[in-house]
Amino acid sequence: MDKPINYISNDEFLRILIEYSNNKEVNTDLPCPEEIARYFLMISTRLANRWNFSGYTYKEDMISEGVLCCLKYMDNFNPSISTNAFAYFTQLIFRTFQQILNTERKHRNIKIDYQDKITNEELFVRMKNGVKSYREFNKAISIEPELKDTIIQQEKILGWEQEIPINDEMSKILCLFQDDEEKN
Repeated sequence: MDKPINYISNDEFLRILIEYSNNKEVNTDLPCPEEIARYFLMISTRLANRWNFSGYTYKEDMISEGVLCCLKYMDNFNPSISTNAFAYFTQLIFRTFQQILNTERKHRNIKIDYQDKITNEELFVRMKNGVKSYREFNKAISIEPELKDTIIQQEKILGWEQEIPINDEMSKILCLFQDDEEKN
């Protein structure tokens, strides 16, 4: 029975890294060899296809960030401590992917919170005679049926009297209301 061939030989990878670090001591401006960069790309691509990273739309960004992180911390690998370069760089890429997912999650939560704030506000803005005004609606109030019509009529009369400060977002909404009123 033949032994399965792995996509990266750890011995070959370690040999190339040691050779590069020895040459780097002599010439500090030595760029990373293409072979090492190709290994980083293969590890990063293979890891991105795992079940816990495969469904994201920004998978290509994760792969490129993994390769960049490996190139950045490549000099920190010490062959005298560990001879398993494949495991070292795989773990480095894995942690990079986790950091990317955490930052994307934070950005998504900020976006969702902002959308909830905008859509769930019980504040309607309107322009009336050049004055910016608002009206608040209460969600859960219990009104007796015979008083309901009276309260609604009073709200229509008194509802637009208080002024509020208008920020940039609200001014965009006001422009939309003005355009609608001009068409009618």
